[in-house]
Amino acid sequence: MQLDPKPTLADVGDQAASEQAALVVVNTTADAKTVYDRWREIGASGVAWHLSTRMCPDHRRRVLGTVRARLRRGEHVLLVATQLIEAGVDVDFPLVFRAMAPADSLLQAAGAGQP
Repeated sequence: MQLDPKPTLADVGDQAASEQAALVVVNTTADAKTVYDRWREIGASGVAWHLSTRMCPDHRRRVLGTVRARLRRGEHVLLVATQLIEAGVDVDFPLVFRAMAPADSLLQAAGAGQP
């Protein structure tokens, strides 16, 4: 947990982008846009996707299909998502960054409670 100094969203985006595969879960669509825009700035847009409730269900399914396929193949993949990822979406990343949230959301991001 990084609290002091508190990292900016750009800092988290940079740290995630340095990994082969990482998920960043944020609390708002504006925060998701900030992280995704940072990835575009540093040239990671070809391996980066975002998910939010502002997307239609078909678009979300296509993004998840692409992300899951890249994870299975061991390809570089970055995903930033709002809390919708915590509502029954099954996707396994080796590294997850989670913005501060209630304890149940933090546990869900960590994979606790999964069978």
